Amino acid sequence: MRIILSATMLLVMSTVYSQKLDLTRTIPINREHQRLDTLIIYLKQRGHLRVSYSSNPRVNAVEITLRKGNTKLLDILSVICETANLEYQIINDAIVFKHKKGPGPAYSALPEKLTPNLPGIANYDSVKNTFSPPLEMDSLKLGRYGRKLPEFEYGKITLPPVRRRPMATVKSTKLKNDIRFGVYYSYACDLNSFRFVNKDPVFQKFQSEVNFSSTIGVYSVISSKLLISVGLTDVSKDFYLDYNYEVVDKNDPFPIPDKTAVDLRYLEVPIVVGYKMLEAKKVSLWFNGSVLPSFLIDKSERTSYLNKDAVETVYFLETNRTRLFSFSFAMPLHLWLTRNIGMFLEPSYGFTFGTINENAMRENYSVYRLKTGVQLRI
Repeated sequence: MRIILSATMLLVMSTVYSQKLDLTRTIPINREHQRLDTLIIYLKQRGHLRVSYSSNPRVNAVEITLRKGNTKLLDILSVICETANLEYQIINDAIVFKHKKGPGPAYSALPEKLTPNLPGIANYDSVKNTFSPPLEMDSLKLGRYGRKLPEFEYGKITLPPVRRRPMATVKSTKLKNDIRFGVYYSYACDLNSFRFVNKDPVFQKFQSEVNFSSTIGVYSVISSKLLISVGLTDVSKDFYLDYNYEVVDKNDPFPIPDKTAVDLRYLEVPIVVGYKMLEAKKVSLWFNGSVLPSFLIDKSERTSYLNKDAVETVYFLETNRTRLFSFSFAMPLHLWLTRNIGMFLEPSYGFTFGTINENAMRENYSVYRLKTGVQLRI
């Protein structure tokens, strides 16, 4: 009686165990085209399956085409076998793939005994061009920690020659892709240190007015730390002569001059090369060097009197210099408000060769300029 009962329980357990793998279950497929080895890994992880298949790299590289969505496991196995010229068996709740007999895809032969006889991995026979079934579990020995280990066959292993592809020479296009262009507008206050001549009488003094300039230009960032720019600047270089006369009688018929103002406008062409010194988030500090050729575009002179109306005069107009040449150094601070819009503050020091007016000034002068502006990146 006990023998019959034990046989019945064994039959029931084996039947339940053998039916554990359900081929009608569905597995979600997220990619239509993928390599066989990638698909096998996905089935193991997503479908919680035990799968053994060939380690032949040509077999692994076969592209399997499946329709996206939930697909039955039976349909997936059928597509794999048809595409890769394989067949499968269900052994102890595991899916075992092996190579079909007969003609199939032209896989390159692998050397014999390239890999040890591992369980669950089909062994390739380079002579017959076939894959043998994996080892049965009975052929394994019990190893450490209760794990069954295969019996390795050690011998001389001849690896196929490795062909290395020559590295292609790729021309770098990073500099070309990093080139950026933009436009800017600025307004500046100029403090000119004109070197005026001494007048006779000595109480008459030349004075410099606070001059202003406005610039519009374009710039190009040619690397992460270097830029060039060019622009057009309308700059004033005004000065005046204060006569410092004291009026005794306003009714005196002789005209008493009060001040002669000379207004000059030059067109500067700033050519700038900048180097980025520091950068933090949206703020950067630069060091700029510039050359500035200038051309006289407008001039006027007007003398005011203490006892009569002002009139146009030409005391100094004929001795103004029409072309100037300067250079300057600046340290602009840039702040980007958005991705393409920014503002900047730029103090600078410049030096001009020559003189503006031969009757009023000596050679060479310097200028301190404080500029602020906005820039737009294109």
